Amino acid sequence: MPKFSVLVILSLMFLTAVLGLSHGAGTYVNITEPYNATILHNGSIYLGKSGPGQTFSITISSLTTNSTGTVFTRGWNEFKVVNYPSGWIVKNSALYRSTLTVDITPSPNAQNGTYKLGLSAINTGNYSKIGSLNFIAYVNITPNVFRLNVSPENV
Repeated sequence: MPKFSVLVILSLMFLTAVLGLSHGAGTYVNITEPYNATILHNGSIYLGKSGPGQTFSITISSLTTNSTGTVFTRGWNEFKVVNYPSGWIVKNSALYRSTLTVDITPSPNAQNGTYKLGLSAINTGNYSKIGSLNFIAYVNITPNVFRLNVSPENV
């Protein structure tokens, strides 16, 4: 086989692989709880405050698009916390729901401060060819989650 033909075939195989990968990426995750937000791959979000030992949840929609705009109503099939502080408890989402929720319980001994969580929306089995989308969430752990004033003091 002439060198030119081999070069053309290898070039076509490379382009097919590259175009296939760029075509297949999910482009965003829609967070619906604790508030509405759209996150891109490798993006980040601040979730707000939570108390030590107090469970909080993050919910996403399964809907997404690929890089060409094709809509997948069930593009994300699973939502996982892939990186979290030692001593925290995580419950990953159920599979194949229209909304996917992870529950996160900080350690009851968590010190005050802002903590980083790694999250991943996954197209299980990559059936829709969108892979997974990873992002970072930050949460502030403090015993002072909210303040309540009651007036009058006596009833």
